Formats: sequence, structure tokens, C-alpha cells
Amino acid sequence: MSCKQIDYATRLQMQPIVPSVGIDASTLTTIMKAVSVVVEEEATFTINSGGLSFYGMDKSHVSLLELQMSSIGLDEEVKFAVKPKEVLDKLREMKVKNTRLTIELGDRINISGGGLKFEVKRYETMNGGMPRPKVDFTSKLVLIDEVVKGIRDLGEVVEYLTFSTQKDVSNFKLESRGDWIKRFEAELFAADGSEIRENTKATYSSEYLNAFLPVYLRATDRKDIDLTMEFGTKLPVKMTFNIEHLKVTFWLAPRVQD
Repeated sequence: MSCKQIDYATRLQMQPIVPSVGIDASTLTTIMKAVSVVVEEEATFTINSGGLSFYGMDKSHVSLLELQMSSIGLDEEVKFAVKPKEVLDKLREMKVKNTRLTIELGDRINISGGGLKFEVKRYETMNGGMPRPKVDFTSKLVLIDEVVKGIRDLGEVVEYLTFSTQKDVSNFKLESRGDWIKRFEAELFAADGSEIRENTKATYSSEYLNAFLPVYLRATDRKDIDLTMEFGTKLPVKMTFNIEHLKVTFWLAPRVQD
């Protein structure tokens, strides 16, 4: 049989299989918005049998983001890189907020759903190898969305925010100073599940906090999902929220003063 006589079924078998996964448009939007907090250009993702993951740090090495989604996966590990802004721009154009999407991981990234389809460039992946932080936190606060909104609003008019706790007292103190507000101090509510092992005080950049907090607020809007905040004196702050099968963790280095 000549090459010209190869039947259609045989040609299909000869074509490489393009790995693909399914994901809700709202979840993909949350992932890309979260990653864009620390990565301005290409972001490298990994999909394997354990799910989809990302781990990356901003250029200044001040903030770090980690996410894990366990509900999607592939038998063989695949790494791919995209620009989060490009994906977000396409999602806005498609207007598919409540749509189930299929992502095909070929030479280009094809995303389809709701009768629509678009593609974005697939970039070269970056090598990983960054160590995971190991921190012995002394305070854990569980924050409802209204408290987070208050922190965000204050962060818009001050440069730094100082959080302090007292041992065995679940509420916490928020302090700040800035050009618009010379001095602000308030005691805020922490929800059940908070744990204060010792007196703690630390200061963080409101610019970096306010890059991440809106991601949490948009993703959890009307879903009654709390934000967990862990920190220690002169230690990084770790903020985590879980939404369905997606876990998002944001780390921020402290402002250390003499």
C-alpha cells in the first residue's frame, strides 16, 4: 500500500495527542489574577497527576505566590508558560464568566467554551527550584471579608500597615501612618479558628497587600469564605484562601525597622 492510500483512521492515529484539561472560566480568571500579582510577564504552570500548580516570586523578591488546584490533572507532567494579562484580556473579550472551558496545551494554548474559542502564545517555561519558606508563625488570624475590605480601604491611603496581637486574645490591632492619615489605630475582629501563641507585631507594605487582597475579595464575593493570615514579629505574612478545589497562598516580606 502506497503512502497515498493510508486511510483516515490511520492518519488520526499518527497525529500527536494534544493534552487538555477542563476548568471553569471564573476559576481560570482567579488563577490568572492571582498570578499577575507577582508575575508581569511569562508565568510557568505545571499540570500532573496531583493537579495544576504555580509557584513564583516577584522581581523584587518581596512577594511570593503559590497555588494548587487538585480537581484537574494529567497522567504525564506538562509544563507551560503564558502571560496572565493576555489570558485575562481574552477572557474579558469572550465574556464567559460562568462557562466551562477546555484548555488544549499544544504548540499554542487553545481555550474554548460556550461556542467561543481563542488562543494565546505558549512561552518557554522557566526553571523552578525555589525553596518553600519554612516559618514558625506566632499568630494566626481568620478574617471575614468585611474586615479584609477595611484593611484594603485603609491600605489605599497609607504606605505601610502594622498588625499586632496579644497572646490568647483573638482580636488584633491595626495601625498605620501616611500623608493623608497621620496616625490610625483600631482593634479589629478575628473569627473563630484564630490562634495567638505569643505577642506579635509586624509591618507590611500596603502596596503589595492591596495587590493581593482584591483577588481574594473578587474570588470569594458572596461565598462566605474567610482569609487566613499568619505572621510573626519581623517575619513574612502568609495569606491563604480556599475556593472549591483551588488553594491560593500569598507571602509578603516584612518591613524591618531598626
